[in-house]
Amino acid sequence: MGELRLPFEPTVDDTASGLVITATVDTNAQGVGAPLFMAADGHYDTADADSITTAPCTALALETGTGTKRVLLLGIIRNDGWSWVTGPGELGLIYLSTSVGTLTQTAPTGTGDVIQVVGYALSDDVMFFNPSLMVIEHI
Repeated sequence: MGELRLPFEPTVDDTASGLVITATVDTNAQGVGAPLFMAADGHYDTADADSITTAPCTALALETGTGTKRVLLLGIIRNDGWSWVTGPGELGLIYLSTSVGTLTQTAPTGTGDVIQVVGYALSDDVMFFNPSLMVIEHI
């Protein structure tokens, strides 16, 4: 029986392991770790939870800028700029944020906001990215 092994904590900032593809990224001013959604043209754009038209997040940027870039579809990613909280229940969950191109550990609450769990914290600067495609839209 085969196994897919991922390091629990990557040792280098802005690195990831998992299911990675090369795709066209049309917008990404936030850099590595920015949440991305697939637009109607089949390219990725920076996601946010303000509207269902900019969600759901289906990938994380693994490179800065736009063009042909590597993106993470599922796996473990480290970003030393993060300061996640780990723990049981909702404590360790990570959501798509209402701030463009960012993630949060606070579920959005505004009218029209999209609630999407995209993963959970493994440590203060590492997350397991496993985006749920079941989203809730506040009405």
